[in-house]
Amino acid sequence: MQERGGADVLHGVPRIFYTDPGCALVSATMRNLCKTLGIQLIAHKARNARATGSVEKARDILECNFESGMRFVQIDNIDTLNRLVGLWRKKYNRTALHRHTGMTRPDSWLRITPQQLITAPPVEVRRELAVSLPENRKVNKYLRVSFWGKEYDVRGVPGVYNNDGLEIVRNPWRDSEAQVVMINEDGMEFFYRVQEVVKDEYGFTLNAPKLGESFKALPHTPAQHQLAEVEQAMYGTTCPTETAAVQKAKALPLGGRFNPYLDNERDTPPIYLPKQGQLSRIFAARFEERFNPLGTVDNDSQELFFWKKVCLHSAFFGKIGCLD
Repeated sequence: MQERGGADVLHGVPRIFYTDPGCALVSATMRNLCKTLGIQLIAHKARNARATGSVEKARDILECNFESGMRFVQIDNIDTLNRLVGLWRKKYNRTALHRHTGMTRPDSWLRITPQQLITAPPVEVRRELAVSLPENRKVNKYLRVSFWGKEYDVRGVPGVYNNDGLEIVRNPWRDSEAQVVMINEDGMEFFYRVQEVVKDEYGFTLNAPKLGESFKALPHTPAQHQLAEVEQAMYGTTCPTETAAVQKAKALPLGGRFNPYLDNERDTPPIYLPKQGQLSRIFAARFEERFNPLGTVDNDSQELFFWKKVCLHSAFFGKIGCLD
């Protein structure tokens, strides 16, 4: 995968990694590495070695052409073994003709196009990617996510909305980008690249609109598009402009044909039998009618004042009876 230079030209990130279901090849570390590098990891059915027959054939070539000579040399460490097998591999690939193509493996690989060749990131980055898992990040109201101390713009991600949760991983080839893990219609994972939000020394976004010069609104989310479609169906309009006009005119949805209180109007409540009870006792304040003591009071007025006072006492307190 890593570019080694010189005569050893074969390198690049594969698109598909087809392997047996061994624990090492389908482990979490291998899956994380393949996921972050965009490699589709496919494991065949257990106890079906014929599915990876080309691997078995490569192993047979190595045993017959290289390992057969190991009995004649002294190999004391792994570095010596790697040096010898590297020399053998480069010469074998350069001289042995492939049965199907009729060419050597380097000659066949040199026909690769720039669009097909995906160079691998440094070894240190791949080691970090192998042990890192996608992290869940929440989308804020500006359609951005925070990841590794930076903000990334996710407004272009299909189906994203405010407070949505996204799985984010590093982009091994560009530090200014991150990758959103998504699922396609086949149920397979793929990556959507998002750009870093670059800010100036004061913390403002460089490509933000400037006051008095330009303006730029956030794109509508899927929920907002669906709300606009629902409102058009409710008001019988064909575009958001017409919907806003009829809403401003206080038009009734559905032409007033929908009555939300119809069930209350059609409801027939039951008739309950009255319950017996006791009369409430009334407690009222005492009223008195007074005359100006400085004025002249005749005998008739004194009798009338006394008569009203006696009647009020009798009516409210029941102490004496009031006669006709």
